[in-house]
Amino acid sequence: MKFFRNYPFVKLLSFQMTGIWIANFFPVVGKLFYISFLILIFLIVNLIRQKKYPFDLVYSAMLCVLMMIISFIRVPDHQSPPQTLNPGIGYFGIEVLSHPIEKTNSFQAVGKIVQSNSPQHTGKKVIIYLEKEEKSFKVRTGDLIIAKTFAREIKNSGNPYEFNYKNYMARKHILYGMYLDSDHYVIDKNDKPSFWIEVKRFQEKLVSKLKEQLSSDQAYQVIAALALGYRNELTRETQSYFISTGAMHVLSVSGLHVAMIFLFLNSLLSFLKRSNTGKILYFSVMITFLWGYALLTGFSPPVQRAVIMFSFILIGNSLNRPASIYNSIAASAFFLLFFDPDLFFDIGFQLSYMAVISIVFFYPKLTGLLDPENRLLKYAWQLCCISIAAQIGAFPLSVYYFNQFPVYFWLSNFIVVPAGYLILALTGAFFMFSHFSNVTPVIAKILCSIADSTLFLLKKIGELPFAVIDGLSISLVQFICLFFMLGFVMFFIVYKKHAFLFAGMLFLLLFQVAGLTQKIGLFNQRTLIVYQSKERLIHLINGRTNYLITDSDNPPDPFLYKNVLLKLKLREPSIIYTKLSGETDFGDLVFSQSIIQFTDKSLIIDRESQFQPSMTNSFIFSSGLLDLNHTTGNRIHLRPR
Repeated sequence: MKFFRNYPFVKLLSFQMTGIWIANFFPVVGKLFYISFLILIFLIVNLIRQKKYPFDLVYSAMLCVLMMIISFIRVPDHQSPPQTLNPGIGYFGIEVLSHPIEKTNSFQAVGKIVQSNSPQHTGKKVIIYLEKEEKSFKVRTGDLIIAKTFAREIKNSGNPYEFNYKNYMARKHILYGMYLDSDHYVIDKNDKPSFWIEVKRFQEKLVSKLKEQLSSDQAYQVIAALALGYRNELTRETQSYFISTGAMHVLSVSGLHVAMIFLFLNSLLSFLKRSNTGKILYFSVMITFLWGYALLTGFSPPVQRAVIMFSFILIGNSLNRPASIYNSIAASAFFLLFFDPDLFFDIGFQLSYMAVISIVFFYPKLTGLLDPENRLLKYAWQLCCISIAAQIGAFPLSVYYFNQFPVYFWLSNFIVVPAGYLILALTGAFFMFSHFSNVTPVIAKILCSIADSTLFLLKKIGELPFAVIDGLSISLVQFICLFFMLGFVMFFIVYKKHAFLFAGMLFLLLFQVAGLTQKIGLFNQRTLIVYQSKERLIHLINGRTNYLITDSDNPPDPFLYKNVLLKLKLREPSIIYTKLSGETDFGDLVFSQSIIQFTDKSLIIDRESQFQPSMTNSFIFSSGLLDLNHTTGNRIHLRPR
């Protein structure tokens, strides 16, 4: 296709992503890559000997397979169990890599093992939990902690449809956790910190300066997160204002912030491009500022993408060869995935690229629909088009991962984008004039006013009727259908071929069929779930009707079962307390003491783990999910764990 011929990095990226995807989900298939590569080499050698030219097809196929092999090899193996640390208590030297975050009963930080009883564990990352005592308040990024403790492998709770925390941490190359009792560790200063530690420390110094001058705690949280990428102290309440209004992309340092800095510096330094010497100076200053800001904000995936993309644009313009925006986007993703293939599964990485591709494609087409003569209206229309374009690309991912859609995203962007630009500029001015005691308090007051006003307006938008559509849930198959439908519609808009439109509508139909099939299955579901929790919690599901049976005197924690309600599209559950309820009859469920009659199944709550069922049609079940439609036994003994 002409599109892929014009954008070579798009082609390379597609084969790279294929290799990464196969390595994660079908690692056995990787052997076929090597066999295919050897066959293609044999064919090329044979064609050369026979002097049969050209052999472009075979040569191109070999390069494609080679690219998939390289991608396949570079993917870490997260499926095999991690290397077991020595059991029992040992001595560890741990370098603190992140500023400790205060939790309810401890401080949490990321560390790296630099000393250990087993040399093979040196260099591994761990999550450390510091006992909340006076000593833990003194721990800083870069400190060395000598601790007597033991490491535990990070595991999931084991409940159905829960967030896969183990896999999430593994993709960050963190496999173990450690609890550090204040009596069993000492803090030592690191005399030779790495470059990255120095960058982190510098970022924390800037954050502390902001905290000293800003009078509003919520304003400080927003400004530190927006300008410096420091989100350690963000509260759930502050985040909720941005999430419910679709403005979280502004609170998270991303390509939008890099674009703001690029546009500001470009307008400020454009006069340098009039001479050859000035062009070199312009390029040097722009590259230095962009990469410096990326380092300062922790080099998050969206910032990496934006900085690399703008670097390609600057290099192309400096060589009088303007870079294609699609090629630049693909090139930035290609290099990022080459160094860290796990970024492919990072939600921020995916959202960032989908949003920017959608903006580049749809924004010119949307702005062309109207051309207001008034400058203010024109700016408002352009801002609205950017918001709509970004949401078109991000919509499938937002619904799949977050199960909600902010209706007033377009309205919130009229507030947060100008406010973000002002906060970035004023924060820069705040640090530039930090040595002038008369100037910084004034700038700090202005920053507080802007941040507090932004939060107030976002809160009001979030309180509007139907501000957020919650409870949206689509399967992986439906997500893939949406993704391909969007892609084929984009190709139809460009090439005006009805085959692309037909393919897009076909995937839309498959999306509907997949959803209908799922709903039919959910209406007929009969499921038993026993959760991993402190108190016994049993979940019985019949269609969309469901019951929670608990041994506790208090309502069960919704965190345990909320994902089950969402994924299985259930109504709010009826809660039965075994200690308080006598005989209870719900029609399809009858509960009496330790016996539950649920449809055609008899569930016996065993209080003694040594009890053995004697009947042949009985079996034992302790925890997890059990499909009662495919269970042959009529009597189920719910054994304590």
